[in-house]
Amino acid sequence: MILFDFAEVSIAKVSLLGTELLVGRPEILMYTAWLLWLYFLLRYYQYFREIKDMKIKALVKNHLHGLAGNYARKKLKGRDGEDFYSHNMSRISSFSYMCKIEYSNKSMAPSKLSIRISWWRWLPWHLKSWWHIGFNTRRITDYIIPFFVAFATTVKPGISLLTKFLPC
Repeated sequence: MILFDFAEVSIAKVSLLGTELLVGRPEILMYTAWLLWLYFLLRYYQYFREIKDMKIKALVKNHLHGLAGNYARKKLKGRDGEDFYSHNMSRISSFSYMCKIEYSNKSMAPSKLSIRISWWRWLPWHLKSWWHIGFNTRRITDYIIPFFVAFATTVKPGISLLTKFLPC
């Protein structure tokens, strides 16, 4: 009701289909809407910060390691009688990983093999892992997308504000 007083809202017509309101100062409604937007963005940010571990990185890493394990199994498939035990991924540079595979041959002791995975093979796996987490878990929709939506609402007003104040 205080907002209606500041915005100088008056009732023009009342009918069964709705009420017609006349707004004397519509900019007050816009300022209020932006204040509410800021308030809820702050509240969501505070909620977001209270969560210690969203487990997004761990989920992506686990999926990525699973894809690397599948690749390692395919590499060992050509060797007769070998059983795959485990694999471990480690980053050796910004653009490549090392996949260390432990396997055994039925007639021999366990062996180890290292496969260097370059960025051109690793990048699609990484993107596939993010895609998998984005569509098969609620982590992205709960924690990441609300920030994109909140900031996307500022694009059009931000551009119109810039064009108003910057000389063309």
